[in-house]
Amino acid sequence: SRPLGILARRRRTNVARCRPPGWQSCLIVKTGLQKKTAYGVPIPDDLVPVGHIAGAFGVQGWVRIHPYSVHADAILNSKRWWLDKPTLSDVEREQARWHGEEIVAQLMGVVDRDAAEALKGAVVHISRRYFPPLKENEYYWVDLIGMSVENLQGESLGVVSGLLESGAHPTWSEVFRPGRR
Repeated sequence: SRPLGILARRRRTNVARCRPPGWQSCLIVKTGLQKKTAYGVPIPDDLVPVGHIAGAFGVQGWVRIHPYSVHADAILNSKRWWLDKPTLSDVEREQARWHGEEIVAQLMGVVDRDAAEALKGAVVHISRRYFPPLKENEYYWVDLIGMSVENLQGESLGVVSGLLESGAHPTWSEVFRPGRR
């Protein structure tokens, strides 16, 4: 099955997909990183998680990235990634390409299989500025989380707190309703 994505572009008439339940809280925390530094480099305040390192690829230090979206243009276009393992820090991407349903990449300073395996599980973040520009009536799925939901009569239904892929089309999985359980 395809990874559930948060960055794919869809028409406004469709409801979007996001990562599996349990990742939304991580998403909100990760995108809220601001005014910190990692080894003296300022951490951008617009970081978005776009995938995670699934393991090593080959013996020369390449890594396999499991993207959270089938539209991974931003991962391939960004030369600077931020990894959260062992702590949040930036890394230069030297090369990257699709390999099946994953992306394989060579990162500066990762020179052998052991170093690549040590990064397994790290979440890959990139700055929002590397996302492809949107056309009219398009949005990124990550932007739906936290949005207010109203019915056609203008009555508030709550706030989107998560999304779920349901096969035929993506649907809202959770709408937080203040004061209700």
